[in-house]
Amino acid sequence: MSEHDINTSGEQPLPRLNAGNQLFQDLDSNVSATEIESLCMQCHNNGMTKLLLTRIPHFKSTIIMSFECPHCGLKNSEVQSGEA
Repeated sequence: MSEHDINTSGEQPLPRLNAGNQLFQDLDSNVSATEIESLCMQCHNNGMTKLLLTRIPHFKSTIIMSFECPHCGLKNSEVQSGEA
């Protein structure tokens, strides 16, 4: 068991992709966001969505998302819980 698996608050440990690889990264990690081409709901052209799955210390797992369309300029940002 690693230090990241120890949880004194009684919460479930964070999910893991496989041995040694975490699905959610710590904020202090040098991890870049995942970029996904997606449809703009305003002009119906392709824009770029960026996703970052992270863990905020003493809080919980979080999904940080942003969308930007280079065609119409639409921008959107969201923060969602990564907890089930």
